[in-house]
Amino acid sequence: MGVSNSYLSRTEIQQLLGINSFGLWQLVRKYDDFPQPTEPPHDPFAGFGGKKEPEEVWDGFQVYRWAAHTPEFAHRGAVLLRPLPEELPPGQWAGYKDTVRGPAQDWHTALGVIRVVHCDDRKVATDVATNIVGGGNPDGVVTVCALYGDMSFRGPALVAADTAHPGIEYEADWGDVAALAGQDLPWWPNLLRLPHLIREWKPGAPAAVVEVPANNNEKILRRVVGNDAFDVTSQLAATDMANDIRNNRIDGTLHDNEIFGKEGHGERRNPVVIAAEPDTSHHPLRSDGDRQVLEAGWHKLALSSHPDAVAAIEVAVGRQPDLLPFGALTEVPV
Repeated sequence: MGVSNSYLSRTEIQQLLGINSFGLWQLVRKYDDFPQPTEPPHDPFAGFGGKKEPEEVWDGFQVYRWAAHTPEFAHRGAVLLRPLPEELPPGQWAGYKDTVRGPAQDWHTALGVIRVVHCDDRKVATDVATNIVGGGNPDGVVTVCALYGDMSFRGPALVAADTAHPGIEYEADWGDVAALAGQDLPWWPNLLRLPHLIREWKPGAPAAVVEVPANNNEKILRRVVGNDAFDVTSQLAATDMANDIRNNRIDGTLHDNEIFGKEGHGERRNPVVIAAEPDTSHHPLRSDGDRQVLEAGWHKLALSSHPDAVAAIEVAVGRQPDLLPFGALTEVPV
């Protein structure tokens, strides 16, 4: 996912920091570490039709982070990058929330309500924070966190956007949010990040054991298996590949839980609660069958014009083209 870029003009910096133009002039001389201007986003139409070249801009994240780390402006900086109070009153779970970008959990903290959206797509934090502000923010949310899609020192990496400035995203620390919440935070592996599971979770609940949903490729192959138009050999070939896909997805989910939930930095355990685990009661399914049988099955499917066979061949081309009668695809430069 990553942190989306944001840029601030001189006027926007003045508004962010609560200063005037003279104050900004003084600021850059008082603080050697104040961020330098950066290149503005490329505008291919600048200079045409009377459109002016973009003015000098600053990286929004850098300025927002600088403010949080500077005592004079900390109250105007990124909420989750400000120094935390030495004594934190325990936070409280505030329940499940639906958002414009997916399911979330709310946490009442000493800083206000923090909404954690369990999605790692781009600009989730900004989109949700903007929507909250547009709706009047009835829950008093101060910060929205979304998943970065990677690991940090104390748990899954987070991207945050404050409702005070929803357009500026920044990286936040899972451990800081957990400290504010007063407890370990729940985490769902990617393939089990399902709204109904997140909706049902409560602090202290055991990890839900859930069947990993089939992806489109597995569904296509299972259609061949359940279609009497194909002989047993073809169905065996499709079953073998479908089972291999399912095994891979379950293994990947187990690995996600191991990495994000159980391995800490050094000897310190991450403040993470694994909220869902894949059902492994039938894992692994049988795959890697007799190659001659598999090749024979795919040969028959390749000769068929049935839509299910055509779709299955497309899956095989991307997964195991060496099993097909025409072999792997070859790119020919034009």
